[in-house]
Amino acid sequence: MESSLLQGRWTVLDFEDSGDKVPQEIGFSTIEFAGEKLILEKEGAGRLELSFRVFASTRPKSLEIEANTPEGNRFFMTGIYAFEGDLLRVCWNDSGHGRPTTFETNAQTRGLSFVLKRVPAAGE
Repeated sequence: MESSLLQGRWTVLDFEDSGDKVPQEIGFSTIEFAGEKLILEKEGAGRLELSFRVFASTRPKSLEIEANTPEGNRFFMTGIYAFEGDLLRVCWNDSGHGRPTTFETNAQTRGLSFVLKRVPAAGE
Protein backbone atom coordinates (compact mmCIF):
# COMPACT_ATOMS: atom_id res chain seq x y z
CA MET A 1 0.00 0.00 0.00
CA GLU A 2 1.41 3.36 -1.05
CA SER A 3 0.54 5.22 2.14
CA SER A 4 2.78 2.82 4.10
CA LEU A 5 5.78 4.27 2.24
CA LEU A 6 4.94 7.70 3.66
CA GLN A 7 4.55 6.48 7.24
CA GLY A 8 7.00 7.80 9.79
CA ARG A 9 8.60 11.02 10.88
CA TRP A 10 10.29 13.33 8.36
CA THR A 11 12.63 16.28 8.95
CA VAL A 12 11.85 19.39 6.93
CA LEU A 13 14.92 20.29 4.85
CA ASP A 14 13.25 22.96 2.75
CA PHE A 15 9.92 24.76 3.14
CA GLU A 16 8.32 27.21 0.71
CA ASP A 17 5.09 29.12 1.29
CA SER A 18 3.46 30.70 -1.76
CA GLY A 19 6.78 31.24 -3.51
CA ASP A 20 8.72 32.42 -0.45
CA LYS A 21 11.37 30.30 1.25
CA VAL A 22 10.55 29.91 4.95
CA PRO A 23 13.58 30.04 7.28
CA GLN A 24 14.08 26.83 9.25
CA GLU A 25 13.89 28.59 12.60
CA ILE A 26 10.28 29.73 11.98
CA GLY A 27 8.92 26.96 9.75
CA PHE A 28 7.74 23.47 10.52
CA SER A 29 10.56 21.28 11.86
CA THR A 30 9.02 17.84 11.26
CA ILE A 31 6.13 16.22 9.46
CA GLU A 32 4.83 12.84 10.51
CA PHE A 33 2.55 10.46 8.64
CA ALA A 34 0.94 8.29 11.33
CA GLY A 35 -1.82 6.03 10.07
CA GLU A 36 -4.30 8.42 8.44
CA LYS A 37 -2.96 11.43 10.37
CA LEU A 38 -0.60 14.08 9.06
CA ILE A 39 1.12 15.84 11.97
CA LEU A 40 3.00 19.11 11.44
CA GLU A 41 5.31 20.22 14.24
CA LYS A 42 6.97 23.55 14.85
CA GLU A 43 9.73 23.87 17.47
CA GLY A 44 8.26 25.40 20.61
CA ALA A 45 4.86 25.96 19.00
CA GLY A 46 3.18 22.60 19.23
CA ARG A 47 1.50 20.33 16.70
CA LEU A 48 -1.11 20.62 14.02
CA GLU A 49 -2.94 17.35 13.32
CA LEU A 50 -4.69 16.77 9.99
CA SER A 51 -6.13 13.75 8.16
CA PHE A 52 -4.91 12.58 4.76
CA ARG A 53 -5.69 10.11 1.97
CA VAL A 54 -3.31 8.96 -0.76
CA PHE A 55 -4.09 8.46 -4.46
CA ALA A 56 -1.06 6.63 -5.87
CA SER A 57 -2.61 5.99 -9.30
CA THR A 58 -2.62 9.67 -10.27
CA ARG A 59 0.33 11.28 -12.05
CA PRO A 60 1.91 12.86 -10.15
CA LYS A 61 0.87 10.85 -7.10
CA SER A 62 -1.58 12.87 -5.04
CA LEU A 63 -3.12 13.28 -1.64
CA GLU A 64 -6.04 15.02 -0.04
CA ILE A 65 -5.77 16.64 3.37
CA GLU A 66 -8.63 17.52 5.70
CA ALA A 67 -8.48 19.73 8.77
CA ASN A 68 -10.94 20.88 11.38
CA THR A 69 -10.73 24.41 12.76
CA PRO A 70 -11.27 25.15 16.46
CA GLU A 71 -14.63 26.67 15.44
CA GLY A 72 -15.77 23.31 14.05
CA ASN A 73 -15.34 24.13 10.36
CA ARG A 74 -13.66 21.69 7.98
CA PHE A 75 -11.37 22.62 5.14
CA PHE A 76 -9.68 20.58 2.45
CA MET A 77 -6.37 20.82 0.66
CA THR A 78 -5.13 18.90 -2.36
CA GLY A 79 -1.53 17.98 -3.00
CA ILE A 80 1.07 15.94 -4.78
CA TYR A 81 4.09 13.97 -3.61
CA ALA A 82 7.10 12.18 -5.05
CA PHE A 83 9.98 10.15 -3.70
CA GLU A 84 13.40 11.27 -4.92
CA GLY A 85 15.98 8.84 -3.57
CA ASP A 86 15.83 9.13 0.21
CA LEU A 87 13.90 12.42 0.02
CA LEU A 88 10.17 13.09 -0.17
CA ARG A 89 8.77 16.15 -1.96
CA VAL A 90 5.26 17.25 -0.99
CA CYS A 91 3.24 20.22 -2.20
CA TRP A 92 -0.35 21.18 -1.35
CA ASN A 93 -2.73 24.09 -1.55
CA ASP A 94 -6.32 24.96 -0.74
CA SER A 95 -8.62 22.76 -2.81
CA GLY A 96 -10.23 25.86 -4.35
CA HIS A 97 -7.02 26.33 -6.36
CA GLY A 98 -7.02 22.78 -7.74
CA ARG A 99 -4.37 20.15 -7.26
CA PRO A 100 -0.82 21.42 -7.82
CA THR A 101 0.91 20.14 -10.95
CA THR A 102 4.46 20.98 -9.85
CA PHE A 103 6.32 21.29 -6.56
CA GLU A 104 6.92 25.00 -7.07
CA THR A 105 4.64 27.54 -5.43
CA ASN A 106 3.94 31.17 -6.22
CA ALA A 107 2.08 34.18 -4.84
CA GLN A 108 -0.96 33.64 -7.09
CA THR A 109 -1.69 30.15 -5.77
CA ARG A 110 -1.28 29.90 -2.04
CA GLY A 111 0.55 26.67 -1.54
CA LEU A 112 3.09 24.95 0.68
CA SER A 113 6.00 22.92 -0.67
CA PHE A 114 8.36 20.75 1.37
CA VAL A 115 11.51 18.69 0.85
CA LEU A 116 11.65 16.05 3.59
CA LYS A 117 14.18 13.48 4.81
CA ARG A 118 13.04 10.47 6.83
CA VAL A 119 14.04 10.42 10.50
CA PRO A 120 15.55 6.98 11.22
CA ALA A 121 13.45 4.86 13.57
CA ALA A 122 14.98 4.11 16.96
CA GLY A 123 17.67 1.46 16.57
CA GLU A 124 18.36 2.13 12.89
